[in-house]
Amino acid sequence: MTLLVTHTKYSLLETLRIPIVVVSVVVLPSLSFVFFALPNISDDALGATVSTAALSVFAAMLICLFQFGAGIAEERQSPWDPYQRTLPVRPWERLTGKLLVALPFVVVAVVPLLVLAWSTTNADPGLLRVLAGLGLLVVGSLPLALIGVALGNALPSKAAIAVANLLLLPFAFLGGLFIPPEFLPDVVQTISPYVPTRGWLEIVLIGVTGQGGMNGTSTLALVCWAGWLVIGAVLALAAYRREESRYR
Repeated sequence: MTLLVTHTKYSLLETLRIPIVVVSVVVLPSLSFVFFALPNISDDALGATVSTAALSVFAAMLICLFQFGAGIAEERQSPWDPYQRTLPVRPWERLTGKLLVALPFVVVAVVPLLVLAWSTTNADPGLLRVLAGLGLLVVGSLPLALIGVALGNALPSKAAIAVANLLLLPFAFLGGLFIPPEFLPDVVQTISPYVPTRGWLEIVLIGVTGQGGMNGTSTLALVCWAGWLVIGAVLALAAYRREESRYR
C-alpha cells in the first residue's frame, strides 16, 4: 500500500508539471457547454441536466484517451520507464496509481461544468443525484480507460496521440455527447448504442435523472457498454503483456 501511495503521489506531481494538461481538460468541456449547449437549454431543466452529464462524460473521455493513451506511450519512450520496471512496484500498483491520478483531473474538469449549469440553467437534480452521477461517471469510464491503457502500451507516442484524436470526436458525436441521442439523425441513432460512450452516458444519466435520457434508458447501449468493458480489458492485458515481454 505504501508503494501504491508513493507511486500515485509522484505520478500526480509529474502530470502537474505540464500545466497545459490541466488547462485543456478544464477549459475545453466548459467552452463546449457555453457555446453549444447553453444557448439551447437554459430554460429546460431536464435538457440542461442531460447536456451537463454528456459534457462531463466528454471531459472524462479526454482524460481516458490522452492521459492513459498518450501519457503511457510517452512514458514508455522515456529512460525513466525501464528504470521504474526494476523497482519493487507490481504492475497492478502502477496501473492503479494511474487510475487514482486520473480521479482529481475528472473532478477538476467536471466541477466547472456543474457550476456553470447551476448558475446559468434550471438544472437542479439535487446533491445526492449529482454525487451518484459522479460515482457512475467513474464507473462508466472503465472501457475507455482500458482502451487508453491498450493504446499507450501498444503504440509509440505520436501514433497513440493520432489514434486518440481519431477516436475522440467519433465517439463523442456517435455517443450523443454533443447532441442528445434523441435528436441525432436516424442513421446515427441506429449506430449510437454500439459505441462505448453511449452506454457510459446512459449510466451517468441513470444517476443524475433517475430515468436515463429524455426517452428513458437504452438497454442495448448498456449491454454494448459491458461488451466494450470486456474488449477493453482484453486489449489492455494483451498490450501490457506484449510490452512486458520486451524486458524479459
